Amino acid sequence: MGLVVLLVDDDLAVLGELSRGLRAAGHSVTTARDGLDALELATTTPPDVVLADVVMPGLNGYQLCRRLRAHPATAATPVVLMGDTLGAADRLWAAEVGARELIAKPVAVDLATAAVAAVMGRAP
Repeated sequence: MGLVVLLVDDDLAVLGELSRGLRAAGHSVTTARDGLDALELATTTPPDVVLADVVMPGLNGYQLCRRLRAHPATAATPVVLMGDTLGAADRLWAAEVGARELIAKPVAVDLATAAVAAVMGRAP
């Protein structure tokens, strides 16, 4: 059975490509174009996993993750962040806010699918 994935990115091309790939892998996908919309969607109807860009308007991915951790409905929801840079500071900050994984952009569909499966403890 597929997962409910909340996909968050301000780039429509990224949303379209990853949405299609995640749906093809059997998941249900809800999308948001910024962190504030994502926070509202996630706390209203909690997804199984959140896949979010780091750099977005409103709340960035780190801020979104921190707020999801603080909300009772989403405190345990796994978050995978997608970033343009993956230096030591980026990884430290991702871990600090409670992200389960930080993956590099541009994100290939198979990597996004594998990351979602990994944080959920499933095979891709």
